[in-house]
Amino acid sequence: MELNKVYIYKNNNKASAEAAEKFRDVMESQGVEVTSNYGEADILVCIGGDGAFLRFVHACGFPRQPIVGINTGHLGFFQELRAQHIKSFHRIISEDRFTIQKLHPVSACIVSSRGETTVLGLNEVLFRGPYTHLTHFTIQMGDTDIQDFSGDGVLVSTSAGSTAYNYSLGGALAAPELDALQLTPIAPMNTNAYRCFRSSILYPADMKLTLKASERTSRDKIEVVYDGLSGVFNNVHEIRITQSPITVDLIRLESYNYWEKLKSKLL
Repeated sequence: MELNKVYIYKNNNKASAEAAEKFRDVMESQGVEVTSNYGEADILVCIGGDGAFLRFVHACGFPRQPIVGINTGHLGFFQELRAQHIKSFHRIISEDRFTIQKLHPVSACIVSSRGETTVLGLNEVLFRGPYTHLTHFTIQMGDTDIQDFSGDGVLVSTSAGSTAYNYSLGGALAAPELDALQLTPIAPMNTNAYRCFRSSILYPADMKLTLKASERTSRDKIEVVYDGLSGVFNNVHEIRITQSPITVDLIRLESYNYWEKLKSKLL
């Protein structure tokens, strides 16, 4: 791949600022322009942790160019490089010593009395009631109503996002290559009055999931959280959840091994 221009995004910590300065110096010394316009770059560089990566993807509107992450954070599942790789980055790219991992966000269309609003989550989208209010949804997989759910809320995660909040909720870990979405309950009710599923449901990514709000929940507010961003919606009738056709192209080194990264970061 020919590399002429790169764009650098960084978070605000000291290590990221130092790495960004080093990366800029190395690129310019190798004849690669560091542009201030991400739209004209060949490759986008994100310096920080997973949170910085998600903020960057949303700020750029899920860009079409490949993205490479330089990890100065903690977990760094999306990040591929460390500071010591910076000097060899140009050679790695120009010699095509990398692969592209294509990530699909999850898309949620919220239908309310004000119309339809669609949000995307590269990791996940979460639906919950305000404060301590329960949410009550009829969960529909495809065209089949499978349960009347009552609890704090539900989370729908991508395979790439299975290691994030989904994992904290007791959801399954899923390899990014698995073309699936995962529905995970948040504090489901299990009483004589309510019987709700307690484990995750892993289902094909091309299947439509619909959450139909009960009359009680429709009169209440629903908070939607997607990759750390959030919005509050009133009078929600239903939420239609699908896999987005958009892709985020993530650069991985030839040495990338998901299971090794999983072992070193979580297990």
